Amino acid sequence: MILGRNGEQPLEGLMRDIKKFTSVKILEAIKASSLESRKEFLL
Repeated sequence: MILGRNGEQPLEGLMRDIKKFTSVKILEAIKASSLESRKEFLL
C-alpha cells in the first residue's frame, strides 16, 4: 500500500482512520460468518 497526502492532514490521522475502518470490517465479517470456528475467542 502506498499512501500520500496533500499536506493538510498529518499522515498519522490517515493511518488511524484506515486502521479503524479495517478493524470494524474484520469484526463485522467474524460476527457474520458461521464458518469461523474461533468466533468466541476472537470476539
